[in-house]
Amino acid sequence: MEQCIKNAIEFLTEIKGRFTQDKYDEFLTVFMDYMAERIEFIDVMDKMKEILKDHRDLILRLNTFMPTGYEIKLPLEDEQSQPKKRVKLEDATRFLNKIKARFEGDDDHIYKSFMKILIMYHNKNKSFTMVCQEATTLLQGYPDLLDEFYDFLPKSISAHYVAARNSLHGDT
Repeated sequence: MEQCIKNAIEFLTEIKGRFTQDKYDEFLTVFMDYMAERIEFIDVMDKMKEILKDHRDLILRLNTFMPTGYEIKLPLEDEQSQPKKRVKLEDATRFLNKIKARFEGDDDHIYKSFMKILIMYHNKNKSFTMVCQEATTLLQGYPDLLDEFYDFLPKSISAHYVAARNSLHGDT
C-alpha cells in the first residue's frame, strides 16, 4: 500500500511538472468529481484519455492505477508507426536462464517473482503496464538485466523506462 501511494505521488508530481496549472487542475478535478460521485468511472477514463492524449507514457503509467480491464487503450496507429522488434524464443529463453542463474540460492525469490509476473500476464491477471513496472522494480538493482528486459519491449515503452531510470540517476 505504501509503494502504491508513493507511485501515485510521483505520478501526480510528474503530471504537475509537465502540464500547465490549468491542465493539472483539470486532471485533479476529474478525480475529485469521481470521488464525490459526480461522474462515473467510464467518464474518468474518457476525460483522462483526452487530457493525456499526446502523452503515451503518462497513459501507460495511469493504467497501473486503473482496475484490471479498465485500462485506457492506446490508438493502434501509435503502435503501427513504430517498428516492432522481432523477439526470438531463444533470446527469451536465454534471458530467463540468465536470471535464474544470477539468482540461484538465497536470491531465488527474485527469479521466482519474475516468473510469477510473467505467468500472471500470460494468464491475463496482469496488464502489460503492470508487468513492465513490476519487472522494473524487481530488477532495479541489476542494470544489465534491466537493459536486457527493456530490449523485449516496444521501442516507445522501453524508451520511457530508460529515460525514467536515467532521470532518477541524474544521467542525461
